[in-house]
Order: sequence, then structure tokens, then C-alpha cells
Amino acid sequence: MRQVKIKYGWRLAGGYDLVVPAMVETPEFPSKRSILVPRKTQPCKGWSGKVRKLADEWKRTLPEEKHEEFEEILDVGRRLFRMRDERGLATDLSGVGLCRRGMLEGGRRLADQGVIYRPEHLCVAVKLEAIALLRGDLGSLVQKGAQIGPVEIPTSHELERRFEYYIATADPNFIPRALGTPPPPPDPMALPPNIRRSMGAIHTALLRGLWDEGQAAAEDDILASDDIVKGVPASMGRTEGPVCLITKEGDLQKVQQGDIIVTYSCSASFNVLIGLCSGICTDYGGMLSHAAIVVGTQHATKKFKDGDIVRIDSSTSKVSLVSRKE
Repeated sequence: MRQVKIKYGWRLAGGYDLVVPAMVETPEFPSKRSILVPRKTQPCKGWSGKVRKLADEWKRTLPEEKHEEFEEILDVGRRLFRMRDERGLATDLSGVGLCRRGMLEGGRRLADQGVIYRPEHLCVAVKLEAIALLRGDLGSLVQKGAQIGPVEIPTSHELERRFEYYIATADPNFIPRALGTPPPPPDPMALPPNIRRSMGAIHTALLRGLWDEGQAAAEDDILASDDIVKGVPASMGRTEGPVCLITKEGDLQKVQQGDIIVTYSCSASFNVLIGLCSGICTDYGGMLSHAAIVVGTQHATKKFKDGDIVRIDSSTSKVSLVSRKE
């Protein structure tokens, strides 16, 4: 268990922000250790042949002169997207988690001195504010002789207000999808051919999952119904199970075997739960996001609640209510 804590404990448990608790801070971390260590079972056994068969079916729909290019793109995808998730787990989640550990230690010292109320409140201070608080030096808010914003160290009341509003109670649904009109993507023609294809695929997936609001808006019956949402299928499959609604970082600990996770969006931190859940449904994201099965539904977190039984069917891109929890 000690080795598990050292290797996984300070990975964040729900995002990439300093305010997100690390796994070792969550009370049920020891009971989740079975999903953090290698399993003896092989849940993906036999899938390599199915994937190859599906790839061959797709390739046969292309002209023969495109077959070599198809295999090259497929190989790039296999290597690139696995590397993306492994990088997130090995560097981002652990690195930011260690930064949080340092911030909490600084916050603990400030709390002991009566400067702030709780150690985690230091995590909502901006960089210069945190430095000024730790040094007790107003001059830390000035860089290279120039004033950086209002020269004012936040009070303990202000940090508590930020934490309670932005972290404890803020609703991500109120966040605008963009500030103004999103600019067009950079011209990819200057990139090498293989990189150009990969970046083009990422951009297409983001557009389809994140910005294409007309797809859902065109189906008024789905928007009006409380029992169904439609999004973008990110992987093939059909499954049914109880909803585990995740709207804040601590909710990750609620996931049980066979649950269907319904959440705003996913980060690499959700990967440790893949062995438990039977499906994932998100409000935001595209085909290349971390989530699996159906993404970009926009309304799933509003329509489904903990314990509801839902059915995910990627062939129809829909998540449908089977029964409400009584």
C-alpha cells in the first residue's frame, strides 16, 4: 500500500488544477487501490482482432491507392493517442499534484499563523498573491519595477470567498463556450504531412464535439425530453447501468463497478476508473477527448441523476433513461 501511495497518491483526482484534491487526500483512497494496481484479468483480451477486422472493413471502402496512407494514419493514431494519456498520468497529474502538496504545506503554515482560514485556500490565490502571502512582503506583487494589478494582498475573507464560490458552488454550465467568435485554426499546410493529418483530425473532432450546437438543436424532441440526450459517439458499444453523477472532484470516489459516469468532461485522472465503470457520458468534448462511448451531449448532467438506470447506444449516439431512481 505504501508503494501505491508513493506512485499514485499525489496524482490529482479529477482535473489539472491546484484546487483539485490528490488521491491520497480522499478518504476512500485505500479502498480504491484495486483499480490502481495491475489486474490479473484481461478485459481487453480479443479486442485486437476485432479492431483489425473493423480497420480492414473501413480500408476496403477506400480506393486502393489510399490503403497505404490509411495504414500510416492508423499507426500514428495508435501511437499518438496512447502517448497522450500516458503523458497525462505520468507527468501532468503527478506534477500538478506535487505542486498542490507544496501549496498545502505553505497554506498550513499560514493557517497556523492565522493569516488564512484553511490550507487549501492558498490554492485559489494567484501566483504573485501566494508569493506575497508566504513572504509577508507586499513588494512581491511588483515585478521588474512595474505594478502587476492592484497592489493588495488578499485577506483571509477574500480567499475564503473565492474558494466557496469558484470551487465549492460554481456551475460550469454558466461558463461561455467562447469569448467572442473563435478564430479559425492556423493554416496546417506548413506542417509535415503526417503531423498535418493528425492536427486536422484533432481539429475536426473538437469542432464536431464542442462547437456543433446545431446537431442537437435540430432535434427538438430530444432537447425537450427529460429522458434522452444525443451526442457524439467516441467509441463503439452498447451498455446499461446506474448513473454516477460527477460534478466535483470528490465525486470520483463514488464510482462503483458497472456504473455509467455522467459528467461535464473528463481528464486523464478518470483513467484510473475505467476498470470500474461500464460507460462514460459527458456534456462537453469531442471524439478525441478522454471520455468513451458518447460525448458532447450538452445536457446529460442536468437530465440524469445518481442511481438512474440509463442505456448508452453509440450506434444511435443516444443515452436514454431506462428507469428513475425512486
